[in-house]
Amino acid sequence: MDNRFETLGTILFVGVGQMGFAIASALVAQKDFDAHQLVLLDHHPERLSHFADLGATIVRDMQEACTYEPNTVVLAIKPQHLEAFLDEHKVALADKLIISIAVGLTIASLQKHLGKQSRVVRVMPNLPAKIGLGASLICPSKEADATDIAAVQALFDAAGTSLIIEEGKFDAAGVLNGCTPAFFALIIDAFTHEAVKLGVNAQSARELLLQTMAGTARILQEEKIHPRAFAEQVSSPAGTTIAGVDVLNNNVEI
Repeated sequence: MDNRFETLGTILFVGVGQMGFAIASALVAQKDFDAHQLVLLDHHPERLSHFADLGATIVRDMQEACTYEPNTVVLAIKPQHLEAFLDEHKVALADKLIISIAVGLTIASLQKHLGKQSRVVRVMPNLPAKIGLGASLICPSKEADATDIAAVQALFDAAGTSLIIEEGKFDAAGVLNGCTPAFFALIIDAFTHEAVKLGVNAQSARELLLQTMAGTARILQEEKIHPRAFAEQVSSPAGTTIAGVDVLNNNVEI
């Protein structure tokens, strides 16, 4: 077992929906991660056969999950159901590293149900985690020590990259992090729609746009260039790009 995952011990995922599935998938894709560390609990266990084939354990309820003595618990169930779940299983969750990806539930609200000394870490991942290209915000409680925080970072860095942020900024940054994949996808769709109106095949347009967006993101990331400076590089005097940028400036505050 590699050291970067060792301190996580046995990891119980409670809820393996879209996001839980994405994070678990990113973990098992790591060559140095042992899938036997994973215990997965979901209402639809038939969806998890892939993980079982790799060595993970699939369980049907918390009673069965606790027999595997998890050290780390990732809470990936719907926020509206989470507080009742915590109240019901407070004893079973005691003394474990608790990672919550539930939107809107603060550290204080989680500790209200788990106990004030609970080692709680809030995380806001996003869907690109399913291919190892996600971005996750991490906000630890003061009870979580440096070892806990490093372990959580190792878990979510396996799904892309992570950033530690204070709770006062967590919700705003979480909206940016969690919602923008949908916006980026709709930008691709909108440009595709307009391209089709001009006679370009939809599939060809999407392929061009996806490659262009991926390439642009990589340049911005690797060259540390400001987005506006990059836009200026591809805007020729009196050209089509600057004309489009001018329309954008007149319709959207940027």
